[in-house]
Amino acid sequence: MKVGSKRVFIVAMASIGIISFLLKIILHQLFLIESDWTNFFALLLSFSVIGLFIYFHILTGNRSIWTFSVQTIGLVTIIESIYWIWFRYPVIFHADSTINLLLVIVAIPNLLFVVNGFQRASKIEQKLMQNEQQLKTIYQSIDVGIYLMNVTSKKVHFVSSGMEKLTGIPQKDLLVNYDYYKEMIHPEDASRLNFLTFQGIQQDSVKREYRIIKNSGEVRYIKERLYPYQDGHSETSLLTGILFDVTEEKMKNQKIEFLAYHDELTGVYNRRFLDKYINELNENEQKSHENLSLMYIDLDRFKAINDLYSHEVGDNLLREFALRLKECLGDYGKVIRLGGDEFCILLAVDEKQVESLAEKMVDVLKVPFIINSYELSLSCSIGVVHSNLHKIHINQLLKQADAALYHVKGSGRNGYAVFDEPLYIKFERRNQIERELKEATTSQRLNLYYQPQYKGSEIVGMEALARLKMKNGESVSPSEFIPIAEETGLMPDIGEYVLRKACQQVRTWSEKGFTPITVAVNISVKQLENQNLDQLVYDILKETEVSPLHLELEITESVGLFVNCEVVGQLENIRDLGVRVTLDDFGTGFSSLAYLHTFPLNGIKVARDFIMNIENNEKSLNVTKAIISMGNHLHLRVLAEGVESKEQMDSLVQMGCHYFQGYYFNKPMPSDAVTTLLEQRKLSQLQ
Repeated sequence: MKVGSKRVFIVAMASIGIISFLLKIILHQLFLIESDWTNFFALLLSFSVIGLFIYFHILTGNRSIWTFSVQTIGLVTIIESIYWIWFRYPVIFHADSTINLLLVIVAIPNLLFVVNGFQRASKIEQKLMQNEQQLKTIYQSIDVGIYLMNVTSKKVHFVSSGMEKLTGIPQKDLLVNYDYYKEMIHPEDASRLNFLTFQGIQQDSVKREYRIIKNSGEVRYIKERLYPYQDGHSETSLLTGILFDVTEEKMKNQKIEFLAYHDELTGVYNRRFLDKYINELNENEQKSHENLSLMYIDLDRFKAINDLYSHEVGDNLLREFALRLKECLGDYGKVIRLGGDEFCILLAVDEKQVESLAEKMVDVLKVPFIINSYELSLSCSIGVVHSNLHKIHINQLLKQADAALYHVKGSGRNGYAVFDEPLYIKFERRNQIERELKEATTSQRLNLYYQPQYKGSEIVGMEALARLKMKNGESVSPSEFIPIAEETGLMPDIGEYVLRKACQQVRTWSEKGFTPITVAVNISVKQLENQNLDQLVYDILKETEVSPLHLELEITESVGLFVNCEVVGQLENIRDLGVRVTLDDFGTGFSSLAYLHTFPLNGIKVARDFIMNIENNEKSLNVTKAIISMGNHLHLRVLAEGVESKEQMDSLVQMGCHYFQGYYFNKPMPSDAVTTLLEQRKLSQLQ
């Protein structure tokens, strides 16, 4: 029993004793019983002994109430007997003794009521103390901070040990002054938090998040839940706060969000962020009216670097490129990686500044990159589009920027262009051709035209030239659709289709009884990058039952940019089959002479650019003479293409060239027209 409970018990017992004494005095007066101080001594002694008896034996749980009643009556009888023997002997019994006994008996129910009440109160008190101790144990053991505060007086009634762990401030200090904790709140968060002013709060609980700065300087994220207790006037009087350290959870969420909106390889923003950012701009009417520009950036010939040095070098190059972009851009915009070697930049500055930044980026990339001890030179093509529309459509912006980018690539790369309507028309044309190419090989809209090759007046061969016939009936030349096919990865399929169709045509002409004719087919760089071109040529020849002697493959000098052992090895295997290998457009590249030594060639074709000027340009005449002379000395068959007049042919003959192709003889024509031409020449020979 606590001190307060003991005091109440003593007061209750004293009250019963006093009442009993008052009753005794009244009875003495009523019955005219002699009274002196000894008359009250026995009663006082009885109640004192009974009080001690109750405290030590009943309230401690050692006696039952009914046992107490019987024992009390017996105890009082013994006390009265001793009293009368001591003070009143030889009088054995006296009326006063009877009154004492009756008073005790009357007091017993009151005593029982008091004792019973205090027994129940004692049990409840012990249970509450036990529960309180259990709660304290729980509070002290969990890793959360808990405090109880009087909102009016600002007095802190309880602080758990978790608060000390969470803040680093001792419990005793927090109990004395809770301002220690308030001072730890991050300044940016403190301004929006209204501490300790919850008197008018109506919710059952309040949640809030903020940061604290510990004495060590470490920043921790806190999630707090407040439970107010309201008094009868709907005012908050007590406040229980539970604090959780959610720093690790916050860090994980921030990492997840970072990965969701950032590119894993380079660390810049990704396409998901771009969509999110544009959506936020569209929802914010004020920002939607700001000028927005987008740069679409593509690295020039990045795939060649990737293939030549390894994907690891390529990845490191992309990281360094992204870093250089960010340094060049500063705080003017956001760098976003769309995928592969494609990036875009969002800028909210004036158009002149955007174009100035584009020029700066092109110049910055002129400085070589040092990647894994390799010094790599890199350039980029940039398409720029400006938008000041109220509603921004990101797909439309990207499409327009891509149109400008395509124009840069078609103009030699390593620069930038700003989108305008003519560029868009050209871009749409390119997309239309791309769509047509994807269906061309299956819809039979990719047709072969043939241009005869002559030795003197005799047809000795044909060059197969592909023509794309679009759905609207328009015919598209190779010079327009081949670059698109190479860029979009369609060239290997188209090249295989053309090679097979050409061999099938050779077979058809052979079955018609014409003198065997060699057909020349152009091979692109993309086809040579295919590791099994030699096997493909062998399989098609076998499939169509055409002799390798009647097939010629023409390669351009651009192949030299990708020359390696695998390419040379494939060309050697093809030549070993019996197929002729010819270098097309000889003299227009950077290392023509080196290619004569590197490639396993059977012949060369003098570029049309030289032939068309031999009559009025001495330099072209001398270069053509030198090419023809060199080819003859190397025992290569030299063919002049683009011959358009008899004068040009006569000059070439004088220079030692005996093979020709050009409009002077025939324009490219479909296979049925070639068949008619061959039939006519066959009839003329018979006559």
